[in-house]
Amino acid sequence: MNSTVKKVSICNVLCLLVVTLCMLTVGAFAEDDSGETTSVLEARNCLNSYIQNNYPEIEIDSKEYIDFLSDQLVFDKDINLLNQDNYQEMMAYASLYVINPDSYANKKARSKIEGKEIWSTYALIDEQEKAASDKLSDTLATKQSFSSSKAISYAKKHARNPNTPAYPAYGSDCTNFVSQCIKAGGKSFTYAPSYKTKPDKYGTTKYWYSYHYTSSNPYHRYKQSTAFMRVSDFYTYWKNKGANTISCKNRATLQDKAKLGDVVQLAKKNSSGKTAYYHTIIITGGKKGDWKYSARSNSAVDASISKIASSNTFRIIRIK
Repeated sequence: MNSTVKKVSICNVLCLLVVTLCMLTVGAFAEDDSGETTSVLEARNCLNSYIQNNYPEIEIDSKEYIDFLSDQLVFDKDINLLNQDNYQEMMAYASLYVINPDSYANKKARSKIEGKEIWSTYALIDEQEKAASDKLSDTLATKQSFSSSKAISYAKKHARNPNTPAYPAYGSDCTNFVSQCIKAGGKSFTYAPSYKTKPDKYGTTKYWYSYHYTSSNPYHRYKQSTAFMRVSDFYTYWKNKGANTISCKNRATLQDKAKLGDVVQLAKKNSSGKTAYYHTIIITGGKKGDWKYSARSNSAVDASISKIASSNTFRIIRIK
């Protein structure tokens, strides 16, 4: 046996071992008699092992990786992955990742959460969102009128052609894009005091803004509130500003309740009873019962709501 054959054989054995270890953890993905549960790390490892074995061209933590996760969450596109026993847990991790890729792609930041149980981590997003909404520290509706037609026009123009350098274009870009649409529809930024001295990504649900500035490296830089570019914080900000929010348990309810210009957020249904919304889109066409939407990260212009997987649940954010 020559050295090349040996290398291939060793590689195959290692891949088989990874898959076997992943399969052995399946029993821990639901609580068993000993009370054991799945950690964030276990869910990540199983999902990434599946991707590496079936899509070797996709580099973990790359834009293509985010696109793959987004596609699977929205459409359940890979049927073989959909049929995995631990699919809900892997999609729970995928939801957490696309909500805040900075925390999960960064090894140091990720190490702080890898040992936590996946469903408690998933539920924490929902709890934090409710806590922020309950404060209602800034409940007055914004005074500017909102033009859904202007928001829709912007969405169709820039879903596939990012408006750079005015705004950044992230790998996980859905809420950043929809916020731009809302701004184009007539809503004004609300800046944090001394926002130019704040971190480039300032964690807040009280302020909504994006500020472009230049530097030496990189040249184009941005200061944004997380309410502008993260799913949960966007929802909390606009709810506190008086937006109507409507929960839709399935596509049929969404098709019945939605209107042109509505912002819609998606979450994966699961047996745990917990939800973490992971994606933001805007209704840009169609009619009652057959609505169309536009979005990024995976760019879409007037895509059909009916194509979104039935494993999703929804909420409407109707800007006033």
